[in-house]
Amino acid sequence: RELLDTGRFTAHVGADGQERWRQEGARVDVLLPAGLEGLFSERLERLSQLDRRVVDAVALSGAEVEHVVLARAIGRVGAAEDLLDPSAPSDEERISVLCKSGWLVRAPGGTVAIASAATAAAACAAMGGAYRRQLHAALGDAIVACLGDTPRLAARLAAHWTGAGRPALDYWVRAADEAERTTAFRDAVVCLGRARAELAGSTTGESVIALDRRLARALLSAGQLEDAVRAAGFVLAEVPTDIEAVVTRAW
Repeated sequence: RELLDTGRFTAHVGADGQERWRQEGARVDVLLPAGLEGLFSERLERLSQLDRRVVDAVALSGAEVEHVVLARAIGRVGAAEDLLDPSAPSDEERISVLCKSGWLVRAPGGTVAIASAATAAAACAAMGGAYRRQLHAALGDAIVACLGDTPRLAARLAAHWTGAGRPALDYWVRAADEAERTTAFRDAVVCLGRARAELAGSTTGESVIALDRRLARALLSAGQLEDAVRAAGFVLAEVPTDIEAVVTRAW
């Protein structure tokens, strides 16, 4: 309920009639009450190593993930003994078991999603830093290999490259481009904010000013007027005659 009330997740009904929770904006860690986190952690610990990697990969994906992407990513992260074991279940069998046991849900178009926000939060909270970065990198590489590097996938790739510790500025800007193209201005604001974070520590320079100018415009389009004025102020502090920033602040 807290996750829904704070807007970090929204509930919606999929095409198959099942209710799902979708995380809004870029992926962030969600803190669970200690008792609830402990309950989910105990359940996670009872999974096999490979089943746990499947759940972790879907949790890090932040939304629905394609079977082919999941299989490729898990194969890159998996231990050799898991992958060579002839008695190990197939990818499809493994996913079916995890769906039946309440960890995952099937979605249209050959994708799967995490069963609940709480499951995703507990899985993410239990991941070590190096393992998390490795899994993010494997998911990003799998998306590029299986689906391509397209504007539609820019936000997903940006989140994975950031999580892997790779440079992601261009991907966040491309994700903002795609969000603005579809008039999803709140998503554009999130992506531009993440792009700005890639330049952390830098308060001047043409790249920073261009991002702040664009962020002000996106905030205005999203109806976040106070934040738009603040972003415009950052631009005017560096370029007092910037016409676009002047107009945004006046608006």
